[in-house]
Amino acid sequence: MILFDHFTTDPAFNLALEEYFLLHRRPLGDVFMLWQNEPTVVIGRYQNAFDEINSEYVEAAGVHLVRRNSGGGAVYHDLGNLNYSFLIDDGASEFHFERFTVPVIRTLQQLGIQAENSGRNDIIIAGRKISGNAQYRRDGRLLHHGTILFDANLENLAKALNYAPEKYVTRAVASIRSRVTNVCEHLPRNMTMAEFRRLLAQNVIADYGLRHGALRDDERNEVCKLSDEKYRNREWNYGQSPPSWTHVAAQKFPWGTVDLRLEVRDGAILACALYGDFFSSGEPRTLASHFVGQLFDRQTLDNTLQESEIARVFPDMTKHQLLAMIFPAPTE
Repeated sequence: MILFDHFTTDPAFNLALEEYFLLHRRPLGDVFMLWQNEPTVVIGRYQNAFDEINSEYVEAAGVHLVRRNSGGGAVYHDLGNLNYSFLIDDGASEFHFERFTVPVIRTLQQLGIQAENSGRNDIIIAGRKISGNAQYRRDGRLLHHGTILFDANLENLAKALNYAPEKYVTRAVASIRSRVTNVCEHLPRNMTMAEFRRLLAQNVIADYGLRHGALRDDERNEVCKLSDEKYRNREWNYGQSPPSWTHVAAQKFPWGTVDLRLEVRDGAILACALYGDFFSSGEPRTLASHFVGQLFDRQTLDNTLQESEIARVFPDMTKHQLLAMIFPAPTE
C-alpha cells in the first residue's frame, strides 16, 4: 500500500485525486491518503445541496461546496479537520466501516483518549462525534474515507450546515446532526495537527506496511483535468435546480435517511427524485425513473415497483416500507 501524505488544500483537487487513485491510475493499487481542505462543505452523492447548506453563509464566507462519490451526510472541512482515505481492491458488496477506523481509534487511545465506533459510520468521544466515515464501491474497488475533527471551527461548522426544514413541502424529517467535539479538547497535553497526523500515519504504516509515493507530472495533469471537469462543475456539485415538488416523503431508517420527492399534476407523476444520506451500490435515478408516468396511487405503484429494483438501491428496505413512507396511514 502506498502512503500519499500531501498538503494541497483545494477540495476539488483532493476529491479528484481520490477518484484517480480509485479508478484511473494504472496499475491500480492500494493507497492511503492524508489530506486537508480549506473551508468546504462536502455533501454525499445522493444529497440535495440546496437542503444541506446554509447558502447565505456559505456564499458570503467563501466556503466551497463539493459533492463526493460516496453516500452519507454532509460534512464541514477546514484546516482544523484531517481527512483520511483508503483506496483498495475489495470485491465485497456490503458496507463495513470498523475495519478502517481501527487505526484512528488506536491513535486516540495512545494519546489517552477513549474513542469508539458509534452508529453506522461515526467515531465518538464521550458521546460526541469526532469522525464521520463513508464508502463507495465500483468495479471491485473500495473507497473508504473519513473526517477527524482535530481543531476545527465548530461555530463555522454549525453555520455552514444549518438545516432549513421549511424547504420541504410536506411531512419532512430534519437530518439528525450529532453533537460534535474536537480531539484537541480531550488531549492531556498540547499537540499540533502535524504531530497528530504523523502519529496516525505511523499506526497505519504498522497495520499495512506503507511506502511513500508521489504523483508524476502526467498523473497530476490528469487529476487537474478531472477536478476541473467534474469537481468544479456546478451541475455535479449542486445538480439541476429542483422543480417545485408537490409531494415529499422522508423517513429515517437505521441505515440512513431517505427523502423521496414527486412532482404530481392531474394525478400523474411527472418527476421523481431520491435524496438522502444512505449508502448504495445501485443507482437511485434508475429507481426514480419507474415512478415517472404512473398514477399517484398506492395500488398503481404497488403493481409497478419491483422488490428487486428497490433492493438494488436500498438493500434493507422492502416495497411495503417504501409505500408506507409515501402513503402513511392516517393518524387520529
